[in-house]
Amino acid sequence: MNIDDVHGKIKKLQALPPVHVPERVLAEAMKQFEAKFPKSKTLQKELATSIPGGCEHTNAIKEPFPLVMHKAQDCYLWDIDGNRFIDYLMASGPIILGHNYPELRDHVIKIIQEQGPVTGFMVEAELAAAKKIKQHVKSVEQVRFFQTGTEVSMEAIRLARVFTGKQKVIKLDGSYHGWHDQMLLDLHVMGTKNILCHGIPIGCYEHTISVKPDDADRLEKVIKRNQGEGKGGVAAVFIEPPGGDGGTHPLHPEYYKAVREVCDRNDVLLVMDEVITGFRLALGGAQQYFGVKADLTMLGKIVGHGYPSAGALGGRADIMQYLAGGVGGTDKTGSTIQKNAYASGTLAGNTLTCSAAAKAIECIEKTGAIDIAARVADK
Repeated sequence: MNIDDVHGKIKKLQALPPVHVPERVLAEAMKQFEAKFPKSKTLQKELATSIPGGCEHTNAIKEPFPLVMHKAQDCYLWDIDGNRFIDYLMASGPIILGHNYPELRDHVIKIIQEQGPVTGFMVEAELAAAKKIKQHVKSVEQVRFFQTGTEVSMEAIRLARVFTGKQKVIKLDGSYHGWHDQMLLDLHVMGTKNILCHGIPIGCYEHTISVKPDDADRLEKVIKRNQGEGKGGVAAVFIEPPGGDGGTHPLHPEYYKAVREVCDRNDVLLVMDEVITGFRLALGGAQQYFGVKADLTMLGKIVGHGYPSAGALGGRADIMQYLAGGVGGTDKTGSTIQKNAYASGTLAGNTLTCSAAAKAIECIEKTGAIDIAARVADK
């Protein structure tokens, strides 16, 4: 199926009228639901007294009440009532080897027993994980680890501004790049601006521009319109492959190369948000799959294969040099403070997560997990 067929099917679905479920059918379904998940229903009432809304997971179905899970193994989840489910979400994407993959789990346990989960200083695992990322993502020359994909997004913006000296960033309408203030614009649903996000001062969007996807000519016009004295300039264009909101709004395969060319012509950095696609579409992520190289690559939970505190920003060495640890040094004369895109995080680059990252990539390599997943999805 080509991209035009995909877009055609999406338009047909969007044109269909809503399906109204008869009240009696809905009432019977709710009755069966409550009978099948009694422990979740009971615990939900208690959860609501300690956790806002009784649920803090974005992808959980909250009506009539969220299910409470007990165990994850291989491709399955079990809830506290003992029901087993096939898990197609896999913690929103990072777990391609399967939940609690034995070789990876045993490796992590050994690391905790022998080295501990975190030191607060450099560890060998950071180098091992960085080398694995560099081996497969050819555009990446250096890597800096973070704790979440949102942190990576925040730092990618800051780093692009430091390197280019420009202020504005461009995102595609409908894309999601973490939940920090600057990027909570037109997320998930195209054209919604900031109506889904409250508590964010309008000034936070001053230097964020949202553009229509799959229109490289329009993108270039927007970049040129913001060039010139007093306009701030565009520092970077952010793309979320395979399309906004985890592929809900799929991009044309040729669009990536077109955006690369636009960025090159206008001295703008291309940032590929591979939080969903890294080590999944291919070992080299969407960049390998679509044949394009980014200036900066964002990786999130995918780095740790489900183990916590995972995120990484990779890119060209001449850009990444501004991410050296610390608050910034001075030049050789000691009279001028060197430019620095400040970043921090006590648990960033910890022993546990970096060890899990290197081992998970090794397991993906030798099992051919990406090809296996693709074959199953094609059935």
